[in-house]
Amino acid sequence: MKLLGWVKITKRRIVFAIIAFLIFGAVMAYRNFSKSRKEEPQSAQIQKGTVTDNLILSGTILADEHVNLQFQASGLLTYVGVKEGDLVKKGKVIASLDSKSLKKSFQKYMNIYTKTRNTFEQAFDDNQNYLIEPDAEERERLSRVLWGVQMDLNNSVLDVEITDIAVRLSSLVSPITGVVTKITDPLPGININAGQTRFEIVNPSTIFFEVVADQTEVTLLKLDQEVAIILDSFPDMKINGKVKLISYTPDPTESGTVYQVKVVLDDPFEIESGIRIGMTGDAKFLLAKKDNVLYVPSGFVNSDSQGTYINLGSAGNRVYVQTGLEGEEVIEIIGSFAEGDTVFD
Repeated sequence: MKLLGWVKITKRRIVFAIIAFLIFGAVMAYRNFSKSRKEEPQSAQIQKGTVTDNLILSGTILADEHVNLQFQASGLLTYVGVKEGDLVKKGKVIASLDSKSLKKSFQKYMNIYTKTRNTFEQAFDDNQNYLIEPDAEERERLSRVLWGVQMDLNNSVLDVEITDIAVRLSSLVSPITGVVTKITDPLPGININAGQTRFEIVNPSTIFFEVVADQTEVTLLKLDQEVAIILDSFPDMKINGKVKLISYTPDPTESGTVYQVKVVLDDPFEIESGIRIGMTGDAKFLLAKKDNVLYVPSGFVNSDSQGTYINLGSAGNRVYVQTGLEGEEVIEIIGSFAEGDTVFD
């Protein structure tokens, strides 16, 4: 029995050894295969076309005409004339508070003003002739009387103006033409506090893309420079624009020395496009462009103590070249070669 158990253990060890050997062999074969693949030189062809040099900066969608409206006084919300997504014209009343009591107060103060005005004019007519009397004490008394009725008239005017402001503030009027993008607490029939109900309105035709450039980058930018924008929310959509504003002073809200750059879009957005205020993305600024030049991928251009070279035709055949414009992935090369020639890394 002991011998039989020993035989079983020996067979198990042999099986494990064979499995381990096979695994080891597979790993070594894979490493050798990978090494041989890595050692194989990569190749590419010299091409002719356009090389561009670009500066890429991150930014945000904003709008020149973008307002948040809210009531400056508390009251009963009686009218809301818009909903999210509506287009409103400049000057349109979009919401109102109950103004009945305010209008009655306005009429009351107008009546008081009229009465005070008559009192002032009557007092002036009754006393102006006595102001030229030689009695200094009487002249002073009459001056105080006229001064008092003048102050009453002034206060009455102020009451009318204050009430008129309150009546006008009971309605929210859109200062721009645009789309209502957000409404907070829009239910009529509820009492609201000042600043509680808000209406956000954006004019889509004034949307622009804003980036910030540091003091080394801003010197590369200029007005009317071409820009291609890719938003994070729409990676497959290219948006074209041009630089329309480069701030002269740095942005005080940033910790470093950076400058605001405004990019105006070639085609204004419609609200149905899905573009929204606050969306982020990258703007590619065209710094330089050369057409009809020879170029290769950047990884195929090397350098040594003698200069810059490419491996032309074979892995070890170094041909020294001059380089021109450098793009993101390709480099312009100048020398004795032609389009279609093969280069190696």
